[in-house]
Amino acid sequence: MTGIYIEWLKSRRTKSFSIVAILIVVATLWNIATFSSAFSHPELKTVGTLFSNQNVNLLMFPIAVCVFAARIVGNEREGQTFRLQAVNGQHFLTIFNHKFLFMMIFFSIMSVLEVTAIYFFGKQVGISIPFSIIELQFVGQLLTIFSLICIYLTLAMVLERQGILLALGLLGGFSGIVLNPRSYGFISLLNPITGFGSLAPYKYQFLGDGAFTYSFDEKILWKLVVYAVYCALLYGLANISLKKRGS
Repeated sequence: MTGIYIEWLKSRRTKSFSIVAILIVVATLWNIATFSSAFSHPELKTVGTLFSNQNVNLLMFPIAVCVFAARIVGNEREGQTFRLQAVNGQHFLTIFNHKFLFMMIFFSIMSVLEVTAIYFFGKQVGISIPFSIIELQFVGQLLTIFSLICIYLTLAMVLERQGILLALGLLGGFSGIVLNPRSYGFISLLNPITGFGSLAPYKYQFLGDGAFTYSFDEKILWKLVVYAVYCALLYGLANISLKKRGS
């Protein structure tokens, strides 16, 4: 808890919170604007429209996670505080785990706020939203965020040039939008960039003649289990690579 508190103090000093919070707020408002546009078609005024794989999170969250990781690591790298912490007996892997947990807490709070905002928007326009769908959406977002932090925080700790990391974050965001139509099957779960699409409770379904709908993913529970195992593997690989680097 002391390590997490220190990370919080450092993030406040570098204003990392405000930058990423703005990105998440933009994503939330963008999603709501998209939903409002879709509701012009009465048949789309359903819970499936609110919690489907057609959302802006695929673009914004990889960028947000990347930016946050770059800022909480880059400033310390420039100040060479990693060496000072090593001299004081703090292992490179310990630093990573403190930052990892801190990022998970922060993005979990942001996800709660986003899902809650979408929930109240849906209720306001008269959509009945089962609590089970809220749970599936939230768990899917947390797992996706976990995998993104594994990747981008590890890269931030390893790469000397943070500009490369930011470029990868932008590439990841735009790749998520491009690859999202393919994020239906189990194979797509190996791509963390499309996690927000793969783990969405509802999937886009084209009906032909310009008509489409959002159908519930009957395999969503299995996908969540598989993705949780995948997250554990990513975290293990991150720890192994950073342990070698710090030794």
